[in-house]
Amino acid sequence: MVILRFALVGFLLPVLASTQLLGETPSASAPPLAAGPEDFATSSFSSSRHCPSAADPKECARLRCPLIELACTAAKKNTDSEVFCREEFRYCEQFMEPRDTGWSMQVDQDVFYPPSFDQNFTQGNEFGWSGRRTRGWFPRFAFSFVDWPFSHVHRWQLRKAGSNEMSSFQFGFSAFTPRKGTKEDCLLPRWAGNPVNASKEGCILSETDPIPDDRPYAGLLYIRNRRSSVGQTTAWTSDLTIGLLGTGIGKSVQQFIHRQKNPPDVDPGGWHHQISNGGELTAKYRIAFRYLMMEKGQLCQWPKLLDLTGSPEGSVGFYTNATVSGRLRVGLLSSSPLTLERNGPEPYVIVRTKQVPKVSLPSPGGEGTAPEGYRAVDVEEVRKTSPPRWEVYVWGTAAETVWGYNALLQGQFSESDVTLHFDRGPAQMRRWVTDYQLGATLRVDRWTFTYTRFSEHTPLFEGSNGHSWGSVSFSIRPRLAPDLNNTLR
Repeated sequence: MVILRFALVGFLLPVLASTQLLGETPSASAPPLAAGPEDFATSSFSSSRHCPSAADPKECARLRCPLIELACTAAKKNTDSEVFCREEFRYCEQFMEPRDTGWSMQVDQDVFYPPSFDQNFTQGNEFGWSGRRTRGWFPRFAFSFVDWPFSHVHRWQLRKAGSNEMSSFQFGFSAFTPRKGTKEDCLLPRWAGNPVNASKEGCILSETDPIPDDRPYAGLLYIRNRRSSVGQTTAWTSDLTIGLLGTGIGKSVQQFIHRQKNPPDVDPGGWHHQISNGGELTAKYRIAFRYLMMEKGQLCQWPKLLDLTGSPEGSVGFYTNATVSGRLRVGLLSSSPLTLERNGPEPYVIVRTKQVPKVSLPSPGGEGTAPEGYRAVDVEEVRKTSPPRWEVYVWGTAAETVWGYNALLQGQFSESDVTLHFDRGPAQMRRWVTDYQLGATLRVDRWTFTYTRFSEHTPLFEGSNGHSWGSVSFSIRPRLAPDLNNTLR
């Protein structure tokens, strides 16, 4: 590793310092390299030192800076390269996504929206990490390969003024079961011989034989890499999810929760009939576009009062579908709605600032004179364009989805005991599904809390009832440098 490190330093640093493709050799008139922390803190930078004059500095830096980061990480113990790296990093960081921008946790449970019914989606947990460091996390190589054609769309979006790049990583688990079985169900001839507790409820969930007219048991353990390019009015997102079907996690978690109740709830009896029981790999690739349709509030002042966004998206893999959705937020708003996923929290929050173009503040000693092409503004005008560090709002989403394939209902490559289909069987799947969500969000400085009520308005298959559950999520962002806090909140 030591040999590889110094070989990398020896090759990349001279190239970065002198090549005409990614940068220019500093001229005699350029400021000297910083010699120490004091010089580093006060030295000025010009994009012409790093990029050819004909090149777009922002685009040039996006090509150059990942190589600088790679070389300087390898050179972190090489004192001869320390000054070069320190100076290059200071220039690059204004174009790069911070290494860490947030962490999030989301817990989905039907008990969060009583009355609780074990049917369809019954539980889920997801943990997220966002920031530049997640770009190298598994399955990044597979994601880069699959996402390569779409990377040109991200680059096109990032060339627009005010655009930000977002990278994130999530891992989690979701579980699905047939319905629990009410008192009325348990009195029917088919279930009358299966009394499971004193209240005669839970006869279907406790059944150990296959249940062909209800949804199959299913569990998905997954990791996801996501990339987003977010502008002032539009955003693009692509992500790759790699998962494992058929693990024993769903059974263990559901049994544990049911046994903690007083009196203990019914034990689920059919997890050995779950989709791909024993384990099977699966994957899904998704592309989404979001655009700001409407925004209401005082011009160039905060907070905003209302915004409306629309989003078409498509997925290929264990979920193959296309969705069109809309989101309405009402309250005191200071963040961009374009960072919000329809399902799940987003720890990376971007504040949409109304920049005052070409501003010159009066000098502390007097009124001062604005340079040519600039206009003088007072501090109060700048304050009104700076969004607050808090927000509170209620929101709702509605979506229409057309389904092509659902591995958690239809099964995958290995044979499953219970599967559903679109064109046959006692519980035929529906192609068109409508769902909506209602929620409330509170953000205070670096902390964000959200409660969501999820509802599947149209059942996924014949014979199923609409199902609702609740979700609680929170996220926290790291303390960033003052200049980054102006745009990342």
